[in-house]
Amino acid sequence: MLKNFGELFPECSPTLSEITLYSSRLNVFSLSRQSNVQIKWVDVLSAHLEFDSATKTLLLFRLPSFCLFHSRRVDQVSAFHYILKAFNSSTIPGNPTTSITQAYLNEVILSYRLLFGQDRRSRHSFMSNEAARTGKHGIHDPLLRLLCGKKKVDSSSMNADFTLTTRGFYGVKEDFPLLGQRLVRLQEFNMVQDSNTLREFWADRRNPFNFYTFWAVIVVGGVSILLSFTQCGLSIAQLVVSIEQAGN
Repeated sequence: MLKNFGELFPECSPTLSEITLYSSRLNVFSLSRQSNVQIKWVDVLSAHLEFDSATKTLLLFRLPSFCLFHSRRVDQVSAFHYILKAFNSSTIPGNPTTSITQAYLNEVILSYRLLFGQDRRSRHSFMSNEAARTGKHGIHDPLLRLLCGKKKVDSSSMNADFTLTTRGFYGVKEDFPLLGQRLVRLQEFNMVQDSNTLREFWADRRNPFNFYTFWAVIVVGGVSILLSFTQCGLSIAQLVVSIEQAGN
């Protein structure tokens, strides 16, 4: 009956297992600037990373401490883990020893780093805009501020059995087997948006190779033009000197 309230537990998507997720295309600054995505902080864990393309609204769970707490209790009797396993008793492909609930909670925690923590502008956006919006009844999760607002996070200080790696890209199969489908959908939405203004183009880092190639061409072209003008100026100066000498 509870399934009528929506997807309570995401499932692995074998068809998406080979897709790569890029931090440059999934950080909040890029999503906001290029696609006008708005964030809505929610209390429902199962709604984390759900995206409505019509309203451009991304739902994010605002209490990662809840995930960290229960990730430490996988091997203990817990109503939370029992309920989650009731809705998804499968195993992670290629990693049958890892509890699926453990993997789910770890992915949720890692997703905050992908969306905010790895990008300077996204961290600034969180601290200046989003942090104040995450509170409810005056309650703010300190772990959320740590994951989203700090450049470096020591996962060992969190007493967690996983490592928060910082990479430019992630594999759906290896890093997000459960939440990968939602992240892929978000990434695809962001990639089809066009940069309409010079400001948007300047901020666009969705494809770093193209961005730096473009500016390399601009710089090389600019230097070439400058050298041409310099050579032209020297030629004119030489001509002027030659005319003066001939007149004398």
